[in-house]
Amino acid sequence: AGIAIPAPTGLAVVKSADGKEQILVADEFSDDVLLVDAASGKVETRFDLADHPVVPSAYPIAVVATNDGSRAYVALWNDSSVVELDLRAGRIAGKVALFPPSVAFRPSSHPISLVLSTDEKMLYVALANRDMVAGVKVGAKGMQLARLYDTHLPGQTYFGAMPDSVALSDDGTMLYAVNSGTDSVAVFHTKPASLVGAPETPLGFIPTEWYPTAVAVKENQLYIATGKGRGTGPNGA
Repeated sequence: AGIAIPAPTGLAVVKSADGKEQILVADEFSDDVLLVDAASGKVETRFDLADHPVVPSAYPIAVVATNDGSRAYVALWNDSSVVELDLRAGRIAGKVALFPPSVAFRPSSHPISLVLSTDEKMLYVALANRDMVAGVKVGAKGMQLARLYDTHLPGQTYFGAMPDSVALSDDGTMLYAVNSGTDSVAVFHTKPASLVGAPETPLGFIPTEWYPTAVAVKENQLYIATGKGRGTGPNGA
C-alpha cells in the first residue's frame, strides 16, 4: 500500500566518484530515478521527480549521463520536460520545459529519447508528440532550448512523424531521428547552437521497415530497430 509499481524503462551506466560502476534507472510508473550500485544492487540515491499528488504523472522514460558520471538528464514523457540531475550531490539541478500543452489535460510533447553531443554541451531530445527534435544547450549555466529539427516528410502538414529515437554520428556533425509514424529516418546537420529560430529541415530521409523504434551509430554504420516485422506492411503470420 502506498508504493507505486516502478516499471523501469531507461538505463544508463555511470562511474561513481570513487570509480565504482553504477546504474541509473528511470522508473516510469513511480516518477523517480534510482542510482543503484551495480555490484550489490543497493539503491544509493533516489531522485523524486513527481510534481503532482497523483503518481505517476511525470513518467520518466529515458536517461543519459555524462562521461564522468557527474550529471544526468531525464526525459519526462508526460511532463513535457527534461530534468538535469547532479549525481554527486544527489539533487535535481535544473529543468527545461519542451512545448508543454496550453491546457494541462491536453497531450504532452512526449520527450522520449536523449543523446548528448560529443562535447556534452548539447542535448538532443526526440519529441514524439510534436514531430520535432529539440536541441538543448546544457552546462554550468543550466539548460536552454537552442535549436529545433522538423522531422516531417516533404509536404507533410499533419501530425504523424512521431520521432521515437535519436542518434549522432561519431564526429557529432550528423543527427538521425527515427520516425516511427512514417517508417523513415530523418537526417540533419547538427549545426552550431543558436537561439531557436525556424526549425531545421532534413537533408533527406532513409526509408525503413515497419515501425522503427530505435537507432544507433557505430563508425560508418547506422543500425535501425523496427518493431513490427521485416516489411513496411503487416506480417503474414
